[in-house]
Amino acid sequence: MSRRAEYRIAGIEDLEAINDVIEAAVMNWPMADRVKRLSLPSLKYNETDLAHMIFIVGEVRYEIVGVAVWDPFRDDNLALLHGLYVLPELQGQGIGKDLVSHVLSGAAERRLDAVIVRAERVAVEFFRAQQFQQIETAPGSEYPWQFIRPVAAS
Repeated sequence: MSRRAEYRIAGIEDLEAINDVIEAAVMNWPMADRVKRLSLPSLKYNETDLAHMIFIVGEVRYEIVGVAVWDPFRDDNLALLHGLYVLPELQGQGIGKDLVSHVLSGAAERRLDAVIVRAERVAVEFFRAQQFQQIETAPGSEYPWQFIRPVAAS
């Protein structure tokens, strides 16, 4: 499979493939299988989510191999990167980085100040490598690994 991905905004017809990518990515996380199985239903998206967030997919040969889901519609002039997933066999090929770039560009077009993310522990190093700065959180926070990256003015 070629590693050159194309990117576009997803539609309702893409939800099943998006959720398949999410399942493959989550089931590859370094944690107990039971924890992954229990977490998975809450991480998948539905039609309502599609109506309230922007979904950007990366495709290789017309197959969805990655997705970034983000919410630019908050009241605080910050975008929330809600989810970022890439098929395990294609991780490390630049698809996640490209998806983040598309989110940052979209946030800049909307004149938002920054993109924030509530990362899973397995993604902390990825977001640091993408120049996100970790946000201090209260002990016992529901989201202990939060990051922010200012949006460059366009």
